[in-house]
Amino acid sequence: MTEFSEAQLAAVYPIAIEKHYWNVARNKIILGEISRLGLTNATMLEIGCGTGVVLRTLRSVSSSSYGVDLAAHVSAPDIAPYTFYETDFTTLPAELKDKVTLILLCDVIEHIQDDVAFLKSIKQHFPNLTHLLITVPAMPELWSNYDTYYGHFRRYTRASIAILANASSLDVVTNRYFFRGLYLPARLLS
Repeated sequence: MTEFSEAQLAAVYPIAIEKHYWNVARNKIILGEISRLGLTNATMLEIGCGTGVVLRTLRSVSSSSYGVDLAAHVSAPDIAPYTFYETDFTTLPAELKDKVTLILLCDVIEHIQDDVAFLKSIKQHFPNLTHLLITVPAMPELWSNYDTYYGHFRRYTRASIAILANASSLDVVTNRYFFRGLYLPARLLS
């Protein structure tokens, strides 16, 4: 079970969370990377889309953006037609799976015990997939009660992501940290 409980959802997705500096900045970084790679016209799927904080931003640049999540969320009316809740990505309609060329995993794989098998399953179910964009919580030394509460199995480093990509038969295009300026304050607080 990797989906959030109602209490976890309420805690991590309070009203107006999409306006929080972290989400605003992260969404700009994600859109920048999509643009840099020339993927703004791709059919995109965000696996583990939660309440749609990233999906809404994706849809602002591409009408071919969709989201899927295991949990039973109530999505906002503007993105409800493009979201599949209480749905495992493996059971999405074949027509959609055939169209998807870009998958986003925004703070998802840390919730998956066998991240290699998960990534291989994604490759297996999306025959035209060309890119995966993955964001994760970084730096194992920053592990906190937040990670425990939200069901994380690990935090990553650039090296561990490279190892994961290799084990999953993926080629790394870009592997970098963002929000580096927050590392020292987070380390001092941990």
